[in-house]
Amino acid sequence: MTGFAPNALLLGWEPPLTPDQIVLTSNQKTEDYVTKFQKNHLMAILALNKVASSHAPTLSNYKQGQRVWLEGKNLPLSHRMIKLSPKHYGPFIITKLISPVASQLSLPMS
Repeated sequence: MTGFAPNALLLGWEPPLTPDQIVLTSNQKTEDYVTKFQKNHLMAILALNKVASSHAPTLSNYKQGQRVWLEGKNLPLSHRMIKLSPKHYGPFIITKLISPVASQLSLPMS
């Protein structure tokens, strides 16, 4: 380990990584591209922050006592041919709503 970046060893200098590091040029197309990139980058940051800051709680689509089907994709059941096993099991009754995306079901012992 040398502690140097590969470009510093091979080229002798570090190329700029972001448009903020680019030296101004007289090429109008390059300037337009950098301006467009910076604008899109800022818009992406604002959109991500807007979604992250929205604290709208999601409501569950299900209610306690409702009957639902359980997807069998990740259930460790002993079937010889997985492709021939049922895709869904149930219907089962919801006994408790844990969160908007998780529910406790009344499952049979088998």
